Amino acid sequence: MAMEWTEETIARLRDLWQQGLSTAEIGRQLSVTKNAVVGKAHRLGLKPRPSPIRRAAKATPPADAATQAAPVAPAAAVAPKKEAAPAPVVAPSPAPEKAPAPVKATAAPLEPKVTPRHPQLNRPPRPLPPVRRVRLPVLPVPRCGP
Repeated sequence: MAMEWTEETIARLRDLWQQGLSTAEIGRQLSVTKNAVVGKAHRLGLKPRPSPIRRAAKATPPADAATQAAPVAPAAAVAPKKEAAPAPVVAPSPAPEKAPAPVKATAAPLEPKVTPRHPQLNRPPRPLPPVRRVRLPVLPVPRCGP
């Protein structure tokens, strides 16, 4: 059963949206679901709301006050620094080449010793017994009629 949006309910939706009520609260007042409110607001082109989740995350102050940036002074208030003499440019010396490290010979990897909890688990499976063929007797079929 679809709700019909009349001019009156649309005007009320716009007014409640401007007041900043939540979509759930608007839906309760208009007797519709919050998803209906969101959909109609989108179709009407109403101004999107900031996410309450993101808003709450931005409103919480950082745990460490030292992580906050210090206020930046205007450029006119900062005294100009004297220029220091440039440091001489020195070309980096080439690094000596190192011989590759010798590879140590290792023995073949050892097989881990697995001890089963039950010795029967270590045995090979028993062969199946041979299939016995049994001939069933052929019973006479009763005849009906003369």
